[in-house]
Amino acid sequence: MKKIIKRASVSFLIVVFSLAPISPQSFTNFQQVQFAQATDIKDVDLNNIVENVLIPHGTKFVIEKGTTLNFNDQYLDFVVEGELEINGTKDEPVVIKRSNYMNSFSIITK
Repeated sequence: MKKIIKRASVSFLIVVFSLAPISPQSFTNFQQVQFAQATDIKDVDLNNIVENVLIPHGTKFVIEKGTTLNFNDQYLDFVVEGELEINGTKDEPVVIKRSNYMNSFSIITK
């Protein structure tokens, strides 16, 4: 089970980083960026992500199979300082999309 979760997480990150380059603003203004702290999956509207998201240290964020994450702003960051578990399957994958007018988004783990 752990291998499947690890493999899904690595696959997820590869897809994300290959499709969406990290915005230059993320690096230059990282300390100034405002984040919505997500301590529970219910804290974030995954179908309409419009602000930067921070999963703080000590928090586990689980994205269940069949979930779609829609990033809907010009530049967004999804920062994971805690744990991110993605439970997508071949039949019910976790889908990550960006809006047509959005330049980029990034998912950063520490």
